[in-house]
Amino acid sequence: MTVSTIHQRLRDEHKLKVPISSFRRWVHAALPEEVSRSQVTVLRDEAEPGEEAQIDYGFLGQWTNPRTGKRHRAWTFVMVLPCSRHMFVRPVPHLDQHAWTEAHVAAFRYSDGVPRRLVPDLPRAYPAEFRARAIALVRAGKEQKISA
Repeated sequence: MTVSTIHQRLRDEHKLKVPISSFRRWVHAALPEEVSRSQVTVLRDEAEPGEEAQIDYGFLGQWTNPRTGKRHRAWTFVMVLPCSRHMFVRPVPHLDQHAWTEAHVAAFRYSDGVPRRLVPDLPRAYPAEFRARAIALVRAGKEQKISA
């Protein structure tokens, strides 16, 4: 469980009135072993410029449409170029093929090119209509480079 989640639950369930930044400082000061144990470092081989892009989707939270008053789930598409650590982030309202394609095209325009290999983070988190394609990309990327 993350510090943010603990803070939110204490705030919601026990009416904690401490800002997240103060709570985070307290956790780091009071529980240093727990904090260091929870930090994960993932080592990857260095990538040459243009060799790969790491892509992922993440859940941002609920968003209320001001026109309709309806609540919607909001997502973000992220592409990181590991050599430069440049990051492209784009909010996406839907996880469908159209949004997936638009986000990738916008990311390629932003980075002024298409990397040789795309590395999806967790294909199972992708929309069902292109999950199989994302899993195939991961498998192909492990076996050989993907031509753009």
